[in-house]
Amino acid sequence: GGHLICGGGGGGSSDEAPREEEEEGARDADAAGCLFDRGNDHFDEGRFAKSRACFLSCLKILYGTLGQENVEVCLVRERLGDSMIELGEIEEGHWQYLLALQGLQTRLGSKSTHIGRVVTSMGTVHLRAGSYVRALRYYERALRCHIDLNGRDHESTIESVRRAVGMHRTMAPIALE
Repeated sequence: GGHLICGGGGGGSSDEAPREEEEEGARDADAAGCLFDRGNDHFDEGRFAKSRACFLSCLKILYGTLGQENVEVCLVRERLGDSMIELGEIEEGHWQYLLALQGLQTRLGSKSTHIGRVVTSMGTVHLRAGSYVRALRYYERALRCHIDLNGRDHESTIESVRRAVGMHRTMAPIALE
């Protein structure tokens, strides 16, 4: 879930054209926010095709005005990836996660709660695909991110530990073969 916070248009001026652009930017931001909220509602209710459509429309609006590395664009890409994964569109979803991760790292550096969450999602993609070594690498990276940001006793860190331990348990019988 979550709510998208979109900025309005450009700076103010007494000229008519900039005012119209500002109003259009504000309308676009409102439309993107509504699409994002609707996408989350559809996702939460298990309507993944509809959530994908909402997130894709939202992405088209925001990408054109804010660019690839904007945090809001990255968050929409993440949710679009979530929807695609639920629809079985694994490669497409993974690609959205990669683009989100790239933009977030450029904008926020190597550690943020957003990055930890996207890296965890990428681990889950690899887990579902049976690529356990890659999944483990992503889960361990997410764990390091959560420890650095929140400490060892935080809920997100504990969940990352659970995922990494689960991967080790999954891989142990395979390693013995």
